[in-house]
Amino acid sequence: MVKTFDFIFAAHRDESFMKQLKEAVSSDVDVEICTDIMRLHFDSKNKVVIVRPFSETSAFHCKVVPAEITYHALLKMLANEWEGIDYHNGIEWL
Repeated sequence: MVKTFDFIFAAHRDESFMKQLKEAVSSDVDVEICTDIMRLHFDSKNKVVIVRPFSETSAFHCKVVPAEITYHALLKMLANEWEGIDYHNGIEWL
């Protein structure tokens, strides 16, 4: 099972993690947030978050498929508005 979007569901369960993600999106500088299985790199210039495995040797590295998600699509996911996401322009598999 692919775990690329598991951080979204974790944010729905953890208010402080949700706040951390939203602050990263609103920041004017690049931010990196690490979970136990992935790295989230917030690119403030391009307004995208790049999701990658935590490391090439981490337990779930093969389950985290690298992806680039626009801030707009990410905010829709965080608001649980999945139907409002343009999957052709909002998410790109790397």
